[in-house]
Amino acid sequence: MDTRHGAIIRINKAMLATMLDMKGAVIHRVYQPEGYFDIDHPCFCVSVEHPDLPEVGIGEQLPEVAVVLMGHYAEDGKLLGIERLSPPKKEEGTCTK
Repeated sequence: MDTRHGAIIRINKAMLATMLDMKGAVIHRVYQPEGYFDIDHPCFCVSVEHPDLPEVGIGEQLPEVAVVLMGHYAEDGKLLGIERLSPPKKEEGTCTK
């Protein structure tokens, strides 16, 4: 029998929003679309609401957006912070839901 190492990891929604550099985001769903543990699909989808994302009407399909993040490191290689480059940041604010 083939085995793999795995577990369910719980990440607070606020922490995930911070990791995406989207303060105040409303995260509705995090999922892997198909082939869980499949090497051909190594990403997760995050359904999120935030003012920096495209405007979408009620009932419309959400567009896919590529998020570009840049890490800032100290001379010793320690991660100092993560900054979102894309989608571009708009005015400060939070979602109403």
